[in-house]
Amino acid sequence: MAEDDDANPDTLQIWDGRVYSRLGTGPRQIKAQFAPVEAYTVTLFMEESTCSPQLCDREAAINFLRDPERPRAIQYQLLRDISPTSIPPHCIEDMMLKTLGPVMGSDLGPALDFKSYILRQNLRTGSRVTVLFSTDGSITAVTTAPGASFNAVECHPELITQSPALCAGVFEVYLREKSVAPLARDAWIRSVMAPDRGQT
Repeated sequence: MAEDDDANPDTLQIWDGRVYSRLGTGPRQIKAQFAPVEAYTVTLFMEESTCSPQLCDREAAINFLRDPERPRAIQYQLLRDISPTSIPPHCIEDMMLKTLGPVMGSDLGPALDFKSYILRQNLRTGSRVTVLFSTDGSITAVTTAPGASFNAVECHPELITQSPALCAGVFEVYLREKSVAPLARDAWIRSVMAPDRGQT
């Protein structure tokens, strides 16, 4: 599904007052109704003043993107409804726990909080979930209905959880070698590398 410019902006003002620049977007596939489908796109935003380092190698780029001291936001845009006939809620639950469980270890409480927030949102095709990962480990989110514009001033972010481990875990599942969204990961890496080094 094609995304419009409003749903995929170059910059995004978040409710923390900062302006974030878009680093790249890619699809996430999950298994639903016995077949893999593209469920949503995942777009990474990084605080504008820190997101253009022009790094020279891939490992340095991945470490830069992992850095918890850099304010980051991820915006998920649904490509299908979460519903019994499209992507059943249990598929989202299984996907989140199976991907985050191995990187979170025994403390799954924050991951369960994240899962509960997602499943409460009545997400439909075109819905967007903007999640801010703050440097203190807090994770806040705003859900935008299909066709609605994101407004950082008028939105009411919800605190999902306070967990540096979950912040690290979310980025690890995207940035590791066996990424859950390799096209998104590669776009993010290219965006922080020098132009002549950003080939994957």
